[in-house]
Amino acid sequence: MIDTIWRVVAVSLAAAAIVTLLKKTSPDMAFVITLTVCCTAIGVFAKYVDDIAVQFRQGISTVGLSEELFLPLVKTVAIAVITKTAGDICRDTGESGIGNLVETAGAFAAIVLSLPLFSAAWGLLQDLL
Repeated sequence: MIDTIWRVVAVSLAAAAIVTLLKKTSPDMAFVITLTVCCTAIGVFAKYVDDIAVQFRQGISTVGLSEELFLPLVKTVAIAVITKTAGDICRDTGESGIGNLVETAGAFAAIVLSLPLFSAAWGLLQDLL
């Protein structure tokens, strides 16, 4: 895993240097390189998603938590990472409005995913009262 991270960091730093040089003369190519590196990094780490899911399920069952309550937290973190990255890419291309829209949509999706948690918390409060 650590080797994979170092490879991604090395490729990302090299790509950042190339993109910096290309931004003035060929912004379209700079964007394509940025997008390609991001998609490649996502693809590299996608193979670890199953391992992470297995560990989360084992942890949830060990502690006795309900998957219905814990899964929205995991999904919310994933949405935050994805929308932050997409928003940053949009801002790097000069489209700050689209970047902000992506992050706002991610925040809205996180709220919608959190509704079961709010319902469960509300139910606990009602039981206490």
